[in-house]
Amino acid sequence: MAFKDGGRYRARVAVDGANSQVKGAPHPARQIRCGLQDQMLETFPVPATFFYEETLDPGRLRDALAQVLEDFAPFAGVVRRQGHELFVECRNSGVAFTAVESPAQLREALEWLDDTRRLGLVDMIDPRASRSGGAPALKIKITSFRNGGTCVGACWHHSVGDMQTFMLLVKAWSGAISGQALPKPVIVEDRDAYFEKNVADEAHAIGVRKLGLGETLRFGFYLATRARDRSLIRVYFSPEEIAAMRDAYGAESGARLSMNDAVTAHMGVLVAERDPIRRTRYLSVTVNCRSRVGLPAELVGNFLGSVDVPLEPGASAPAMAAEIRRRVDTFAQDHVNLRSGLRFIQENGGAKHIRRFIPRALDPMAGNLNTTNWSRFGVCDVTFGGRPPLLFAPIGEAPIPWVSAISEGFSNQGAVWGALLPRAIVEALKGPAGRAAIHRFRGQEKLHPLTDLGWVS
Repeated sequence: MAFKDGGRYRARVAVDGANSQVKGAPHPARQIRCGLQDQMLETFPVPATFFYEETLDPGRLRDALAQVLEDFAPFAGVVRRQGHELFVECRNSGVAFTAVESPAQLREALEWLDDTRRLGLVDMIDPRASRSGGAPALKIKITSFRNGGTCVGACWHHSVGDMQTFMLLVKAWSGAISGQALPKPVIVEDRDAYFEKNVADEAHAIGVRKLGLGETLRFGFYLATRARDRSLIRVYFSPEEIAAMRDAYGAESGARLSMNDAVTAHMGVLVAERDPIRRTRYLSVTVNCRSRVGLPAELVGNFLGSVDVPLEPGASAPAMAAEIRRRVDTFAQDHVNLRSGLRFIQENGGAKHIRRFIPRALDPMAGNLNTTNWSRFGVCDVTFGGRPPLLFAPIGEAPIPWVSAISEGFSNQGAVWGALLPRAIVEALKGPAGRAAIHRFRGQEKLHPLTDLGWVS
């Protein structure tokens, strides 16, 4: 493969001896039975990047990764479908590890995040191909840039685990270099059975739905037509801007708001206002369930829920932010529906029909906007023995629009909101009126020098 630049390709040069399958210390094989939620996510690869201003040593990174893989055996395993069941086979097959040198500079690579060149910073996993058990569950790619700087790119099979799971691995990997001992991951061999045993029953609204034949056909047509008309947007918010937004929305709504509440509501309302179709939609916010239902933070797998907030035409951002905060605060009491969702799936065809089950609020045809908060996972702790990352950036290319994510800004300051949306909405947001509305809380603060990358900053 090669990097594309101005219509021509520039060769990548492999670092000698750095391309390999990284394996941990020999350990007994084990098989993990994936839960139904893991199976709902099995077609999604998860790519992410860490950018560093210094040049990291690929050999040192490779050796440190090998040190922690015995504890994180699922990442060194393979995902295999057996009949209607999905398993992670932990047999130390290895993590695909590649190191390359790029003639580009670090700043150029950051500019790639706004277009398809960003996908060259990771070795993407093909989830459908990997389900046969013949491909690694995790790929790591180290890109060293001209005149200094490094990108650590990762792509993992979503069925292995969520962002919390991935960050457990990455923090342990970084800690192996700095000599920091971290808690061991908790790995269970039957995820649904563990969840049902350790989480109290609930009787809340079911969080999944089963697609009927008509909706399945409409959704397939949508994927082949309107879903392709999508574009990427990234917005940088300064720390002062976020503080002003939180204060203003909090004062108007009477709620104590987080950055995620304020930014999610702010951008959700602006996106809805620029949709030519005026309709009631949902703003769906993904929630890590572990701490909210009494599960250990070190638990490996996908333990995710959501709060789904109706977004009516003309809704105000302060009211939306307050409602998001209220629902997140009462998540354990009012919104945990994982066990009821598992029962619903089991009673309506189970794993045999798993591809027809989707989260209740996931409906791009209705303009429902899904937001994932990738901040506050401790990205700044991933130093690999040097300085904290300049930037962490999720870079996925989802098959559908109406998905967004929030992550920390440059040098862990401020925040970046990124989304895949219908092209017309992105163009409206990037226009002068859209930018003014997005940044109406910005003052005269001095911005990070890299915010002139062409993003909406």
